[in-house]
Amino acid sequence: MDRLLDIDNNIMSVAIESLIPRLDGIEIPNVLLDGTYHIQTIGTPRVEVDFICYSPYSEMLAINNKKFNGEPFRIEYEGEYYIGKIKDLKGWNIKIDSEINRIYQTTIILVVSDSGVV
Repeated sequence: MDRLLDIDNNIMSVAIESLIPRLDGIEIPNVLLDGTYHIQTIGTPRVEVDFICYSPYSEMLAINNKKFNGEPFRIEYEGEYYIGKIKDLKGWNIKIDSEINRIYQTTIILVVSDSGVV
């Protein structure tokens, strides 16, 4: 099951989608005296994952609170897991608005500290 959990394994989402892992690091582009282009990479790039998260109101508040307290999260997606802290959380939007409940959507960038197979 694809989902976002806090470090205590409490489910924080009703669904996640479009998870894309990528490397992020410091790159300095330069044009050399002979006109050639050079990119200097500093340090080791870190792994980040971008994904779309859907959560009810109470979990949305919990995600915001845990993010700002620097707490780690766990993502389980298509048989793999990623553990890390939220680097960026793009504002929340109402995705489903019904009389029973509202589901909110956001895009999250997680800096990965551990990953593997579920």
